[in-house]
Amino acid sequence: MEFSKVVACDSARPPLFSPCGNYLAIGLKNKLIIRRVDDLSKTREQQCKDAVEYIEWSSDSLYIITANFRRGLVEVWAMEDPEWSCRMDESAAGLDSVRWAPDGRHVISTAEFQLRITVWSLVSHRVFFFKFPKHSGRGLSFSNDGKYMAVLECKEQKKDRVCVVSCKDWKIVRQFNTDTTDAYDLKWSPDDHFLCVWDSCLRYNVCVYNFLGEKVKSFSAYEGALGVKSVEWSPSSQLLAIGSYDKSVRILNNMTWSQVIDLKHKTSVSPSSKRFVYEEVPTNTSESAARRIQSEATTKYNICEEMITLPSRKPNPEKANPQLGVGWMKFSCNTQYLASRTDNSPHALYIWHITKLRLVAVLKHLHTLHDAAWHPRVPLLAMCCGGSQLYFWSKKGTYVVKIPAPGSFYASSIKWTVDGDAIILAGKKGFCTCSCSNFEDM
Repeated sequence: MEFSKVVACDSARPPLFSPCGNYLAIGLKNKLIIRRVDDLSKTREQQCKDAVEYIEWSSDSLYIITANFRRGLVEVWAMEDPEWSCRMDESAAGLDSVRWAPDGRHVISTAEFQLRITVWSLVSHRVFFFKFPKHSGRGLSFSNDGKYMAVLECKEQKKDRVCVVSCKDWKIVRQFNTDTTDAYDLKWSPDDHFLCVWDSCLRYNVCVYNFLGEKVKSFSAYEGALGVKSVEWSPSSQLLAIGSYDKSVRILNNMTWSQVIDLKHKTSVSPSSKRFVYEEVPTNTSESAARRIQSEATTKYNICEEMITLPSRKPNPEKANPQLGVGWMKFSCNTQYLASRTDNSPHALYIWHITKLRLVAVLKHLHTLHDAAWHPRVPLLAMCCGGSQLYFWSKKGTYVVKIPAPGSFYASSIKWTVDGDAIILAGKKGFCTCSCSNFEDM
């Protein structure tokens, strides 16, 4: 593996890969910096009107938006024309969130206090408004083919409503009420056949609708306790995973919409012939000296032969949004595996074999797991724990690699390039890239 030098970036905003995979966009104070991925050379530096608080590439990598929420200012920059720029001012209504439409030629902004959603066209210079969205920053989802936008609207006659808008002419094509008490968010299935809407954590309720607005499933696992915490579609759209506050992931299939399995995250895990339990431990002096030539990793994974108890923290009942339940989960690219983590056991990562419906691995780390990401082409999982090491899991085993950055570089976020040939690792002091010619063979 080859690691680049550490380059400065804002710790709150990690660098962002362009969809084409050739460039990195970095917001540093009031500057937008573009670097090449292969050698991190600077190709462009743009002076913004104020501090850069948000960056996003267009889908074709030809434009970039930067935003400053305090001033309600959005700026658009063209990669092919350094002299061209566009500015959108939302200072009157305030700016709460901003994003690109799938076509990369329309910008979607949400005003403060959920007053309106504004669609800005870079082509026709027209502006479209949609009043009173239910949320800002969530409750808005684009279909994967880029043709439709679904928005949660505020309650009408004590009912939540979904508004489906055509991204071609920005006209409403369908509106329907949802069977929710207080809808929290919505998400299209990857094949765009279904739309999943779920309630806030106060009620366990997940509803699935088809494109016509007809409800095909309403699912509730229990009542009288905190409910849904995370929802994830499989890449094939055949499975819907629902993570909840009771530390379980329930998987529904899209044929009968019945529950396939309940994946329980237990704190006591026993290894078996079909389940490996890995524990991160420090390497001893002799092992560390022997490994220094290769990676200089100061820890390694041990395969446990006896039952282990995962560390668990007790949530504070006096604080909102308790650190409890399945807060993160992701399917591998081929839907073969599901990786998940509970917020009350942040040191551990669970890996489930979806085809065989069983737990295949548990990884216990010395420190909190900060981020993890699946390879875009093969079932290889990369992880970071806020330290100077990079962790990998695949069906062949586990790996720990030292990040050879000078000084103290601690990785807290991790992202793959589109082609899966490199990883970007970001921390408080900057970022670096990791490239390898045989990631797919690990």
